[in-house]
Amino acid sequence: MDDIPHAAYFYTMATVAITFAGFASILMALRQGPASMSRFHLWVTRSYIQAGLVTAMCAMLPPLLFALGLSLDLTWRIASALIGFPALAMLMAAPRSWPAARLCLFGRFNCPLALLR
Repeated sequence: MDDIPHAAYFYTMATVAITFAGFASILMALRQGPASMSRFHLWVTRSYIQAGLVTAMCAMLPPLLFALGLSLDLTWRIASALIGFPALAMLMAAPRSWPAARLCLFGRFNCPLALLR
């Protein structure tokens, strides 16, 4: 069975996303030990790791759907829906996690996210 056109691009994007998430978490952990990380830094680290893993899963979805025997047109329609709706939900849920990170170790008004109120 043939692979989806430009499949190497999707696999490369997945590899880069996983590498990005891994290095971001290692960098944050080495910058200051996990026990001394503020709530803000833990939020940033979690956001980077989550973004990297979600990007990797989304990059591998179209080749997977095409390998299951779907037509190219149907593959892109289903992949777009399966990627778009959860992405929209994550974007809508993100502001709810900001208040917890906003009141970080730096204090209420010195925290960079305090400006986003």
